[in-house]
Order: sequence, then structure tokens, then C-alpha cells
Amino acid sequence: MSAAGDQGGAMQYRELFKRAKMRSFKPFRLHLSDGTVYEVKHADLVVVGRRTAVIGVQERAGTPEAVADTFASVDLIHVTQLTEFGRPKSAS
Repeated sequence: MSAAGDQGGAMQYRELFKRAKMRSFKPFRLHLSDGTVYEVKHADLVVVGRRTAVIGVQERAGTPEAVADTFASVDLIHVTQLTEFGRPKSAS
């Protein structure tokens, strides 16, 4: 799925919000313009703002599903692509 929108290719916050809060959540990756990729494995690991998203990053094996080790602030203008991966998980 491409993230291109009305703002010259910038990720639209509505698109990210819709993906993050789907009833049947599907894990996804956010690909950034600098090559960084963030995996969002649970709906509770992303907070969407109009221009920025905060991503909960899981760095250690064994971290509980909806718990972050650290956080990354992502300016949505730098999101170039959003892709699904893995199995669907509940957003409960």
C-alpha cells in the first residue's frame, strides 16, 4: 500500500489512523524517506497526530505484545510507504 496523498506524497494522518484503529488490526511497517522502517505490531503502539505519529518500538525479544521499549516520533511527511506483515492481532 502506498502512502502517497494530497500533500505531494506525504502520509495522510487519516490513512494512518484508519489503519491503526481497524477492528481487525493487521501489523504494518512504516517506511521513511531516510530508509528507516518501523514495525507496528499492535494498535496500542501508535498514536496518530495531524502531522506526527509516535511509534512504540519493541527492541527486546520477549517484550509483551502491546508494550514499548522506547518511542520514536515520526513526521508524517517522511512516510513513503505503509506495508502489512505478519498475522492479524486483536486491538483489544
